[in-house]
Amino acid sequence: MNKNKMYKLLQILFQVWQFLDKCMEFLWNSVNHSPLYTWQDNRCDAAFLTSLPTPLSNLRLSSGHGCATLLWLHRYHPKYLKHFNRAGTLADFLVSRLCGRVENQVVMSAHNAASWGYFDCITRCWNKNILSSYGFPVELLPDIQPSGQLIAGSLGDIFCGLQPGVPVTSGLGDLQCAVYSCLPSGSESNSAVINIGTSAQLVFLMPEGFIPSAPEPTDSMEYFPYVVQGRYLAVAATLNGGNALRCLVLTIRDWIKDIGVENGKNDADLESIIYSRINQLALGSPSDEDSLIVSPTFLGERHAPSVKGSISNIQCANASLGGVSRAIHKGIIDNLKSMVPNQLLIEAGIRRIIGCGQIATNYVYQEEISRTFDLPLHVSSPYVGSELGAALIYLDFCCDKYADG
Repeated sequence: MNKNKMYKLLQILFQVWQFLDKCMEFLWNSVNHSPLYTWQDNRCDAAFLTSLPTPLSNLRLSSGHGCATLLWLHRYHPKYLKHFNRAGTLADFLVSRLCGRVENQVVMSAHNAASWGYFDCITRCWNKNILSSYGFPVELLPDIQPSGQLIAGSLGDIFCGLQPGVPVTSGLGDLQCAVYSCLPSGSESNSAVINIGTSAQLVFLMPEGFIPSAPEPTDSMEYFPYVVQGRYLAVAATLNGGNALRCLVLTIRDWIKDIGVENGKNDADLESIIYSRINQLALGSPSDEDSLIVSPTFLGERHAPSVKGSISNIQCANASLGGVSRAIHKGIIDNLKSMVPNQLLIEAGIRRIIGCGQIATNYVYQEEISRTFDLPLHVSSPYVGSELGAALIYLDFCCDKYADG
């Protein structure tokens, strides 16, 4: 990246981050909206999902997907749903407000539409006929950003110090942006990215010309649209990532309270201390055949929703706090690896792993990834992530004139 481009990138990030909280509060409070439903929403159980029409898509439908949540509301709270005339992600809401298009239809990227269900990634169209036959109000669904375009409109008013007329992209996928931020140009074909946040993903870029097919119910790999037109990311996405480790942190915090130990710390400070300490203890706890074994699939998986977590190989000598912490770290990585067949990595020509997200500052994750995958591990900077990726995409694909001017 040249110096001029880097300067413009930092300028944009500083301007937006400086005022973002205040601006989001204003935008959020200035229009009627529903509560925020996220990917962690679990109201759609297996019985409900089975009762829905089969999507025409290469991606399975799961609880937490936008269309699944809307279909649940349509069945059980139809009057509530009639209060709204459009739907979208939080990013789509922000884009509409920035462009002054609140009264018009929302525009959504294929990135986000793919994670909503009932979306054909190949034709980039909603399954409107299928949904209409079910009685679903398809007029709620956003328009899809045309293939090869990312610009959704232009800034209507001054925002975060940026002037009216600045191009605004449609909301991009969090994972796609994270991958773009750390997958260097020229190494796309031989690198896989492991990203650990609340959940965790292993991702690599499929070759040009790849067309995804309909999934089997037990398939752990799925294929999502990438930033580059016509390309797909192969994604093994587990619901159990950093949130599994957080379960341990919250359990320890609550045990401290139950025991009645006065520590003088608020919850946030205590949790930070616990995180730091359990990572230190895990580094001093070796992983061998006598170690505790934890399968931290506490939330199930999209391809195996009924699976639960488990603990085995328990001995008095390995049930220390460091041993438990090490076992959960290892279990998170082992579970991710179990979702990616070795042959698939070999066929894809993967020769190294790039770690980002929590991996950047967690040495236990780094050790377990190196041991489990037996590939060189490159650890990205803690500052690499979806925010940086979104800014880079903006400069590389959407706003050359603005970036260089």
